[in-house]
Amino acid sequence: MSEQEEEKIISGCVTCKAYDKCFASMLSKAELAEFEKELTSVVAKHDEVIFSENKHANKIYVLLEGDVKLEHKNALEQPVIMRIAHCCESMGLETMLSERHYLMTAVAVTDAVCCAIPKSNIENFVVRNKAACSKLMEQMQNEQERIYKHSLLMISGSSESKLAQALLSLSNKAGVVRISKEDIALMTGLTRETISRILSRMNSKKIIETKQREVIILNRTELEKLTGNMKHNSD
Repeated sequence: MSEQEEEKIISGCVTCKAYDKCFASMLSKAELAEFEKELTSVVAKHDEVIFSENKHANKIYVLLEGDVKLEHKNALEQPVIMRIAHCCESMGLETMLSERHYLMTAVAVTDAVCCAIPKSNIENFVVRNKAACSKLMEQMQNEQERIYKHSLLMISGSSESKLAQALLSLSNKAGVVRISKEDIALMTGLTRETISRILSRMNSKKIIETKQREVIILNRTELEKLTGNMKHNSD
């Protein structure tokens, strides 16, 4: 699928729901007015690609609506879901300090809207605004920590801990997960049968409630405890 056409953003940064989390919140009023001139929006339908791995990374994206999966193809050309981006989160930050290509492909899980920021536009301000630079570096560090923790869990965690972490990553603010078991399998490396068995066990313990096309997290605290279970089990 082709990458999406872009449209000029109508509203300003200050009214954006992601403003407080964005490095743009560190800009002065004059800087912000200049910064906004280069912003565009990307509208993607379910299953459409926003940007692709191995393509030139010239923009950073901030998700304004919907959910997006970030996946990477392994040596067998099978996609592995590295994380799910939710509203107000940034995508592509790992390319900020280099001219490298995107390391992952961003695919809309639901209908999605993103703010696309040219990297050159960001660079113009971080070199002259220390607060904006610090905010950006903090975001980059948080992203690296998230990927590291996910990778460690996928290597060393039990089947139950992998699935628990996936559900936490996939859930929206209401604690609802709307994604196929196939995608959960791609994210965890588990089989659909194992996923179904563990979901059934979690359901019986009232940690989650499974419905036909969604999973509802009932007890987030207990689910978080399961992510710390690094012992091997038979599933």
